[in-house]
Amino acid sequence: MNQKAFESGYKVAIVWLPEQMNAECANKLLKMIEEPPSRTVFLLVAEDEEQIISTIRSRCQVIRIPRIGDHDLEAGLANHPSIGTQNPATVARLARGNFIYALELLENDELRAFNHENFTRLMRLAYSRKGIQSC
Repeated sequence: MNQKAFESGYKVAIVWLPEQMNAECANKLLKMIEEPPSRTVFLLVAEDEEQIISTIRSRCQVIRIPRIGDHDLEAGLANHPSIGTQNPATVARLARGNFIYALELLENDELRAFNHENFTRLMRLAYSRKGIQSC
């Protein structure tokens, strides 16, 4: 957050699932939200806003995004290449409005493990500020 923005005048920090942060991390985020660097926007993406610590939640503007309806999710899955022989209505019902989860239900376990491993590796590289090396 201390680096300059290149394209626009704003920096955007996306915090995924802030309700799962430990106390130390939540306190550091709270300090940054209370005294943010200039022209910085924080987006906290949560599944359960009630689990975010109250001091952080009180400083946020809540925007609720409704889940995807089963009919719309089914229509989206019907044209997806991963659907194969599976019934899109069944997958949509099991996913309960979560498109990413619906895709995970369609993936095989080996591909899911491969993608998770690559995501974990990418996040560790980003955190260590090393360049991406050949995969």
